[in-house]
Formats: sequence, C-alpha cells, structure tokens
Amino acid sequence: MKKLKIILQSRYLLKGVAFLFILYSILSFYKIPNSSHYSEKNTSITGIMNHYEIDGNQMTIYLKAKEKVMVYYYFKTKKEKEYYQKRLELGMQLTITGEFKTPSKNTIPDGFNYQKYLLIHHIFYTVTADTITITQNNDSVLYAIKNNILKRIDKIDKTGYFRIFLLGDKTLMKDSTLKAYQSNGVSHLFSISGMHVSLIVGVLLFFLNKISYSKFYKYSLIIPVLLFYLFLTDFSASITRTVIMYILFSINECLNLKIKKIDIMLLVLIVAILVDNFIIFDIGFQYSYTISLTIITLNKKINQEKNKLIQSLIVSFICFLISFPICIYYFYQVNIISIIFNLIMIPIVSTIIFPLTLIAFFLPILDLFGN
Repeated sequence: MKKLKIILQSRYLLKGVAFLFILYSILSFYKIPNSSHYSEKNTSITGIMNHYEIDGNQMTIYLKAKEKVMVYYYFKTKKEKEYYQKRLELGMQLTITGEFKTPSKNTIPDGFNYQKYLLIHHIFYTVTADTITITQNNDSVLYAIKNNILKRIDKIDKTGYFRIFLLGDKTLMKDSTLKAYQSNGVSHLFSISGMHVSLIVGVLLFFLNKISYSKFYKYSLIIPVLLFYLFLTDFSASITRTVIMYILFSINECLNLKIKKIDIMLLVLIVAILVDNFIIFDIGFQYSYTISLTIITLNKKINQEKNKLIQSLIVSFICFLISFPICIYYFYQVNIISIIFNLIMIPIVSTIIFPLTLIAFFLPILDLFGN
C-alpha cells in the first residue's frame, strides 16, 4: 500500500503517463489504419440492437456485432413503421441485409466530418438496410430494465424532455429547438453530466447515512448504481468521465491514499483512455473534463469569494472561457450572453427541473402533469 501511495502521489510520473496515453490515443486515431472486421463486400450482419431512433420514415439502428455499425432503414409503408414501433426493444438480436458503405467525409472544407464523427465512436461502416429480421428477443436483465424505464418515461411525457433530463437522449427533440439552445449557449444543460451524478449520489447518501456511516459500505452501494446509470445513458463520454472521477475519488477516500484532486484528474484521463482510446476526441468529454479540471485547479481561489452570487458568476465566466475555444473550433460561434444565461439556468435546472423530473418518474400520481 505504501508503494502504491508513493506512485500515485508522484505528480511527475502521473503527468508522464497521462502524456503517453494522450499520445497513444492520437496515434491510434490518426495513424492506425481501418481495422474493421467488415468491408464493403459484406451484405449481411447479425448483432444486438443497443439504441434506435425513428424520424419520419427513417429508422436509425445502433447495432453491436463484432464491432458497432450504424444501420439506416426506410419504411415502405405506414403499417410497417407501426409494426417496428410496437415490436422493437433494446437488446434484441437482429439480422440485417443491405449495402455496407464507408461513411462520407465532409465535402465542404472545415464542415462537419461524418466519417470522423462515427470513427470517434468506433463505427467504420454504415449499412443501408433492405431487410430487418428479429432473430432473438431480448434475454438481458439490464436491457429489460432499460426498456421498462424508457416505456415509463414515454408514458409520463411525450415531448422528449424527460428523456433529455434523465438520460441525455435528444432523440425526440426537434432540430430547430436544439439549435436554438445551442445558439444561446445552454445546450450543455441537456447533456448528462456531473450535475446529474451529484444529485443521484446526494439522494443515495441521504438514505444510506441513516443506515450506516461506513464509507466503504456506502460507496460499495453507490458505485454499482452509477455504473448502471452509465449503461442507461449509453456510456456517453461526459457521464463516463464523471463516473470514473467519482469512483477514483471514492477509492482515494476509502483507502486514505491522500492523492491530491488535481492528480486524481490525471488518473481520470488515464482510465478514461483505457476504457475508450478515442474518448479525448469526443466534444462532451472535452467540455466536461477541461471545465472540471479548471474548476478543481482554481477551487481555493473561487472559494475565497464569500458572496455566493459573485462566486457563481466567477464559475460561469470560467466555464465560458474554457468552453470558448471548443465552441469556436466545432461550431464557429459563441454567445457571450451565455454567461448570464448559465448563471440563471444552471441553478434552475439543477435544483428544480431535474429533481422534479426524478420525482415525477418515481411517483406515478404525477403522470397527470405529462398528459
């Protein structure tokens, strides 16, 4: 244990390892050639459906086979669409026949690169499906729970906001509405982040503190819940970062390793890359990690300001400065007024909207608010 403490408390060593992992991630993304199990010669694929979206007459399926594949299917009739809407469930095994295609790159210089976007998520091919056959119903307990949760959410609310606030799923949100939030600089409020995890952990600790004060006991119960929540949110990059960070902070406290917070953030980066070697290219991870790292680094100076309103304004301004280059790089625009918007909206979402969404989910009597 002493040797482990010495190693983990060595900031220079952690910095060196973190640098090597970042270098490995970059080389993996840009230098290593396509290592897909499939090619454009393939005409069929069988795998597990872990997500799907229906928009008009188009259905998009995320299929997990030997690797992840994006499948597009166009409904031929209204009756066919209704059949799949009623029949499909996550965790089903599907056999799909169709045309395998390499995703297209951006045709406009500096425009959206669809191929790069899919590669970040380890998707090398898309399939334009001719037929979809359900070869096996879901037999996974985890997917069964997730299916029931989704049905419960959709029963409560038809607008899609419950899906957004609970699972970060923007499937039902209109593009025009999402763009409006993006232009105002508050679209991150609809991403699952530390705010969601903090509230979930806070609620769990409230009840667990009444049972036991043992840190090991409490963390042993909370961490599996967070891992399941990670599964519910389709392992989004920002929530992956948050859960890894919470687990490492928990281990540090339980084992009394006395690792500084800034060093734990280096460990978070290393573990995140171990989990997904392309995660540093994900916008959600870049936002959440850089902002968390900065807030932790400047935490003492921020807390020197006793006025809570000014403190919130400082945090909002710091978040704006950190996110500024990311916004410019990806979206070519930034809204300066977002500092004020975030100052108003973050407390409303974190203390009112998200908690009420959780309460409405667990209390059936509140279904009437969604109808």
